[in-house]
Amino acid sequence: MSNSDKPDQGCINHGGAINSSGYGVVSVKGKTKYAHREAYKKYFGAIGDGLVVMHNCDNKACVNPLHLSQGTHSDNMKDMTSKERQARGESHGRSKLTSQQVKAIRESTETCRALGARYNVHNTTISEIKRGVIWDDALLAELDK
Repeated sequence: MSNSDKPDQGCINHGGAINSSGYGVVSVKGKTKYAHREAYKKYFGAIGDGLVVMHNCDNKACVNPLHLSQGTHSDNMKDMTSKERQARGESHGRSKLTSQQVKAIRESTETCRALGARYNVHNTTISEIKRGVIWDDALLAELDK
């Protein structure tokens, strides 16, 4: 970060290398490090053992120290979920069903076991879809937009 950058302003995007996940990276003593962690350490000091540095701005390339905070992995996951940044529905890498298939499952009167066999998923998955535990109404409505 140059002296002309003001940390109280908006995001300061890392001007160097960006990894495949979108995080800025720097070389420190021959080792690749995350730029946001290095910015945090430079501005605030050490990062606690087992803690992560979170982006309050949700911009992975940002190195503005005032947009960064320490927290546990659990804190980071709760932040992600509260901001609905996690993969959901068909965009989730492990999803086996499309939103159209889920709608068909919801409307079907067949048994969970029969539907599970047809869609190649466990009958418990079918039951959870029918009860709205997974693929809830809000998610389906969001995907219909």
